[in-house]
Amino acid sequence: MKEIVNKEIGNISNKIENYGTHSKLAYSYLNGITKPELYEAIKEKGFAVCEYTGKEIKLGDNFQYDHIISVKEATTFKNAEKLPPEVFAKVISDKNNVAVIDGSLNQSKQDDTFKEWMNRKSSGRDLTNAEYFKVDKDKVLAKEQNAKEFIQNSINKYVKENGLD
Repeated sequence: MKEIVNKEIGNISNKIENYGTHSKLAYSYLNGITKPELYEAIKEKGFAVCEYTGKEIKLGDNFQYDHIISVKEATTFKNAEKLPPEVFAKVISDKNNVAVIDGSLNQSKQDDTFKEWMNRKSSGRDLTNAEYFKVDKDKVLAKEQNAKEFIQNSINKYVKENGLD
């Protein structure tokens, strides 16, 4: 697995212990900071709305928190390798890159980009994932673009503030 990840993320593997470190830290921050904040908002309303489909999700339903831009994809951003793992994890797990979504949709998406995932036909279905889950493509692609901009801007800010450019 490490060889595959190193090949995919290129020279970043020389500066970061491994993809697993980023992933573990990102999920640690997600679980410790972002999730409780989002959960309180859901608890207060009694429900959430899947940010990709618009479907109402009640507290007892299967919902999950999705990194809009996966940890894997974010490691490929310009200068991402200059961020210490803890800073990278905070950026990737910020609420600007996290969506509350239907749990089965999140499990289906995994680390794929939206374009890859939406156009794929999974589990032998005749429908694409976007059709099967009734995803609002425009909304999803806008969220993805906003998350990409947030991540890259956060990386750029850190690099500039720390004289790493």
